[in-house]
Amino acid sequence: MTAKKIVKVVMRLSMPTFSFIVPVYNTAKYLNEALESLVNQDFDLDEIEIILINDASTDNSRDLCIEWQTRYPEVIHLIDKEQNEGVSAARNDGFAASHGRYINFFDSDDKWSNNCCSEVNEFFKAHRNIRLAVAKYHFFGSQKGSHPLYEHYTEDTIVDVATEPSFIHSSVNNCFIAREVVHDFDISIQVSENFRFINELLLTLGEYGILSKPIYWYRRRIDGSSVAQRALSKRSFYTVTPYKVYDYLCKLSKARTGGVAPYLQFAIAYDIFQRLKRRPWAGLTEADLASYKDILTTILQDIDDEIIAE
Repeated sequence: MTAKKIVKVVMRLSMPTFSFIVPVYNTAKYLNEALESLVNQDFDLDEIEIILINDASTDNSRDLCIEWQTRYPEVIHLIDKEQNEGVSAARNDGFAASHGRYINFFDSDDKWSNNCCSEVNEFFKAHRNIRLAVAKYHFFGSQKGSHPLYEHYTEDTIVDVATEPSFIHSSVNNCFIAREVVHDFDISIQVSENFRFINELLLTLGEYGILSKPIYWYRRRIDGSSVAQRALSKRSFYTVTPYKVYDYLCKLSKARTGGVAPYLQFAIAYDIFQRLKRRPWAGLTEADLASYKDILTTILQDIDDEIIAE
């Protein structure tokens, strides 16, 4: 049965430049800081819309969403869900209600540097054929510093994944995506939905832009309560994700090109090796562990030896 949703969306007379899609679930502690980073951009607020999707929060997140929507009625729109359906369904709902030329899937406990909209706008004006732009990714909270995948973002440039396959990417939060190429998130995936979404998109696009100045600030929560931080203790991380993310992408690439694209091989190898650095969740059964090892072994057989060695 489909969850009931109360939607409060202002119809736009024109298409704004940016839509920020913001699922909200029990993030009242961080929501004000996150939304301040969006409304305080060095960019015309008339060219920004923020879609808040309250995913049946049980704290006072809903009250804060209503308060922010009341303060910025022409900018902030609220989808108020009566049943929690998860981040992927929330993002799909938010995108369906959006109007912007470029879409950002923003987490409600993170923040953007205040130059992100102006820098992204200038980049897309200068590179009109590019449909995806990726910004720097820094940690704050319990972890500090830049994400190692984005340390080479020292200048604005274009990456052709066929000729630079090791320039991999795995997140959606620090991306701006042209709305005409956005596709739905698979709502059956609870973990690594970002990895599948962005790499499926890159298999189609073949290139993306690097933004050297704006920064996406990703919060590592001190209490370890974020979805990403809890992923290692979810059974689906071991029993579902390898099939619905890695195996799915390999099969998609084979269907399109006859093999697993080198870029995708680098991306999957990197992600699997990050997994293997950590001890599997103690709650897995012996059968779960055996199945997990079998699917990872099968997937790694599609990765070239030189890529694994690198």
